[in-house]
Amino acid sequence: MIYDFQATIRKELKKNVQALRDQGIVPGVVYGPELKENINVALDLVKLEKIFNEAGENSLINLQLEGEKETREVLIKDINFEPVTHRIAHVDFYQIKKGEKLEIEPELSFVGIAPAVKELGGILIKSLAKIEIRCLPKDMISHIEVDLTTLKNFGDKILVRDLKVPADVEVLTDLEETVVVIAAPREEEVAAPVAEVKEPEVVGKKEAPADAPAEGDKAAKK
Repeated sequence: MIYDFQATIRKELKKNVQALRDQGIVPGVVYGPELKENINVALDLVKLEKIFNEAGENSLINLQLEGEKETREVLIKDINFEPVTHRIAHVDFYQIKKGEKLEIEPELSFVGIAPAVKELGGILIKSLAKIEIRCLPKDMISHIEVDLTTLKNFGDKILVRDLKVPADVEVLTDLEETVVVIAAPREEEVAAPVAEVKEPEVVGKKEAPADAPAEGDKAAKK
């Protein structure tokens, strides 16, 4: 999906950046191989957050700069957030060269429930969260779905080569790398039997037998 966004050119670079942020404006920069120098821009915070939440870093943006008729094809290359509020503090746009193939890392989206987990109690182990691909801007994808319903037994796995990607997309990640695997559940450890607790023996004191005569009885018999 391609997103449209407008920005103004920042001319007063010495102006307090925090003052701009307090006004709901985010500073940014546009750079790329076809630009002689970077372009400093100012962007609306609310609109930028909306675009970023929807597009992320792997979607094409048609950037309309103030005073220009033609839009610029850009990607969000880097984005910084304020440590306390977590709002966008600065953004870098990479302007794409025509005909240039891009290397991006779309996220893996895990869908469905693995039968080996639901029916056998297996453990789902995810080894990758994203993979690296190369493609033209028009073929860019933001995510790749991983179908977990194919995992039916312990040891079943999905490799990178099993992922479904468009024909015009080149996968750069090792095709034999594991994406997700089902492991058997660990057996619970059997508790060791508790030894029988015996009463402690008192040393130096012995009870007289029940039928033993008392000392007074012995004296009477003499």
